[in-house]
Amino acid sequence: LCCEAFGVWVERRQGELYGYTLAMVPLAVGLVYADPSEMVLARVVGVMVVLIVTRQRRFCEFFYEVSVHATQTMAAIIVFRLVLGEADPVGVRGAFALLAGLFASYATAAAALATAVTLVGRKWPGGRAMVVLVRSGAAAAVLNAAIGIGLATTLWEHPHVALLLGAVGAAC
Repeated sequence: LCCEAFGVWVERRQGELYGYTLAMVPLAVGLVYADPSEMVLARVVGVMVVLIVTRQRRFCEFFYEVSVHATQTMAAIIVFRLVLGEADPVGVRGAFALLAGLFASYATAAAALATAVTLVGRKWPGGRAMVVLVRSGAAAAVLNAAIGIGLATTLWEHPHVALLLGAVGAAC
């Protein structure tokens, strides 16, 4: 909920508006520590609350955004579990599994956006536009993934770090 509520909107050239959130950070932590069904439910409910309270949307836009978040989370869980297998979630293979899961989440969002742009524009936006769409979120996704993987690993070794995170969350 907080990651969605405190997203950053950046306007680039010619009125292009891009939104960035830290959603991959709790997603990475949740992949290691949370029950998958509870994680999907938490993400969907958090996004729904923020959309209802702060961003008035038409029903189709609301449905699209909630569906994308749910699908992103499920894709991340499936890929994480497949890559991890029976390995330790905080070992080297666990880090690669987290990275693969987070990449699956990002790729799912990019594919959903490309599909939405195609449906709304009634034609494929073209390779150049797709590169801009994918590249616009890539740097934020890599940063999110790195923070999330580092946080998940740190919490495994030092659970008391959660107190510090709680204080930071309360301050936000």
